[in-house]
Amino acid sequence: MNDFISHYFKLLLCFCLFLLYSCEYDNKEMNYHDVAPPEKNVIVHVNLAELPPSQVVYIYSETSLRYDINVSAGSIINKEFYLDGRLINSSDGQIFLSPYNVNSENSSKLTIRLKLTSGTGSLAELLGKETSEVEFSYPIKYVNPNFSLNISQRVNSQKQLELFWDKPIVEGADIESYTIYNYDSFNEVVVGKITSPDITTYVDKDYVYGSKTYKIVTKYKAEKVPTKEDYYTIVYKSFTEKMFSTSSSIPLKLKIKWVNPNEIAAKYVLKCQNELLYIDEGINETLIMRPAFPLEGPFHYELYILPIGADFRNYQRYAKVINYFQETFFDETLAQYVSSVRFAADVKNNSILAMRPNKDSFGFRSYSKDGLIITHKANLTVPYPYYTSTLQASPKTGKVAIHYRKDYAGHESKIYVYSDYTLKNLLNTFPTDDFPEYFLTDDDKLIISNNDRNLNRIYNVNTGQLLNSHGENVGTPFRPAMSSDGQYLINHLRVDKTWYKIYKYENDKLTLLKYQPNSEMKEIYFNPVKPNQVVMQTFKNNFSVYELPALNKLATVEGEFICFDTFTGNSLYQDKDYAYNSQLNILNATYDKTIYSIKTSSYYYYYTWLINNHLIIGDYYVNIVK
Repeated sequence: MNDFISHYFKLLLCFCLFLLYSCEYDNKEMNYHDVAPPEKNVIVHVNLAELPPSQVVYIYSETSLRYDINVSAGSIINKEFYLDGRLINSSDGQIFLSPYNVNSENSSKLTIRLKLTSGTGSLAELLGKETSEVEFSYPIKYVNPNFSLNISQRVNSQKQLELFWDKPIVEGADIESYTIYNYDSFNEVVVGKITSPDITTYVDKDYVYGSKTYKIVTKYKAEKVPTKEDYYTIVYKSFTEKMFSTSSSIPLKLKIKWVNPNEIAAKYVLKCQNELLYIDEGINETLIMRPAFPLEGPFHYELYILPIGADFRNYQRYAKVINYFQETFFDETLAQYVSSVRFAADVKNNSILAMRPNKDSFGFRSYSKDGLIITHKANLTVPYPYYTSTLQASPKTGKVAIHYRKDYAGHESKIYVYSDYTLKNLLNTFPTDDFPEYFLTDDDKLIISNNDRNLNRIYNVNTGQLLNSHGENVGTPFRPAMSSDGQYLINHLRVDKTWYKIYKYENDKLTLLKYQPNSEMKEIYFNPVKPNQVVMQTFKNNFSVYELPALNKLATVEGEFICFDTFTGNSLYQDKDYAYNSQLNILNATYDKTIYSIKTSSYYYYYTWLINNHLIIGDYYVNIVK
């Protein structure tokens, strides 16, 4: 058996040698595969955020960087990402970077490590023996994006509001645009967009006044930096009541004037009761119909502030300021008992004198004639309700006469004459009754006519001496009037059979110059500035001005005379149609021109004065030239 096996193997060996001898080598046989050697320079392409290797990668917040890796041969069998040597997370083609892991002072290093096969298909590759490793690195730098535009405002050369800001310099990022919004808590509206990063200003042609907030959104190219929002609220100066002034110097009109505290060009609409007035740019005043004087309580008006290009008809879209007009009055507070206030002119001391009720007694005040600033205060010792009655002042000497009623502390009525407005030096007292007519002259005379109006007594105020006592023996009360220089006296009867008598007063004696029966004269007034001129008011709703002693007529005016201005010589009178128009007029010193008119709202006759261009009714006043 062993011999048989040995013989078999010998035959098989011979057969194989025969076959090898009889075949030729063929390199195209299917059982042969030619293996090429691995490439020495495999090309690996890494696309990380569109940046080439070694270029700085900037991050500004938690960042996801997309990547893509391509190789020219073989395949990637492993990839790892390291930040400063620390393995970091990646997933689905993205690398995740956090500012907390990046060196804030110096650049960090991002390393990409790849392990590749040869791509030969050889048994060695299959067995993992033909591999290579490649490494890429990128500098990573964190830039803090928490910048501020530092928005500010200014008024440009066209007097328009201009916002301006600092251009943000963010390393590695370029600005794409600024978008400007009008912003409030309920809404925001795009008003402008700037696509040039070097333009850092915005002009709001629609802004003129008031609170307004803007939002400016800064957007970066490729959204490298998160979109940033900055807010800015306008800084402006508010209109206050101090910005407004009113003037009644134009007849029947009230001038309202204002100062815009901001430099932005504007035009205005003023709305007052039923009036709507359009005011062009560059004008800061307007006229409205003046309320009747004195106005009891304030009334308001609205000033709308519009940009230059606005349509006046749309005025209600824009900011408005509400202000109030009210009459001015003397002293610190309005007198409670206005009917008890009395005024007189002190020409010598350039003052306006006033008696007015205080809480417990009568206050006596001296005011500067122009600014109406109190220059002196004195309290009379007359307790309420025992008021003093009337006040007189001699224009040139500054002496003051005050009437006390008889019920004051049970004493008889007297007229007290003081040397001046301080009331410190009492010259004399003179007996009288409740409602006398009296005149204090510049030559130190005091004429008194008591309630019965049938006797004039003339005194020397310095000595108290009775200089003259004169009656008319007509059986009915007559009224006196005496010139401010003490040179002329007129007695007149204004009821029944009217008459007047004009006297010259010299050396304490009266000389009759003229007697006029049936005169139809209602009142007679001497001009305190020109003592030889006299006004005679008739019952026919007109008055005439005469010059003494010849009684030459200088003028006739329709209306009813009220008083003279002791400083200017102008005169106040009631319009001839006062019953319908409630109008007061002021005549110039030459009686040939009405220089001012105003409507009145109250019964004024006994409580009205005109002193140094101040028209006074009760305790209210208006300056007719300011």
